[in-house]
Amino acid sequence: GAQVTVTNAATQEVRRATTTAAGAFRVLGLTSGRYAVGVRAIGYRPAADAVQLVVGQRARLAFALERGATELSAVT
Repeated sequence: GAQVTVTNAATQEVRRATTTAAGAFRVLGLTSGRYAVGVRAIGYRPAADAVQLVVGQRARLAFALERGATELSAVT
């Protein structure tokens, strides 16, 4: 599946998840606040969106990944 990164805009805390074969993902235990959500998959261009969460809210985000060139790099 695709790799999902959820970053709290205020604290920069990062949570990660992997999508199911159907593209679904869930990140539990997030506090209220604004989050940047990024999705990456090999062979597809990365996608990103932002969401504002409040207590008890469930957010539903839909990403349409486009096929595209990817670049892998290594840090040594």
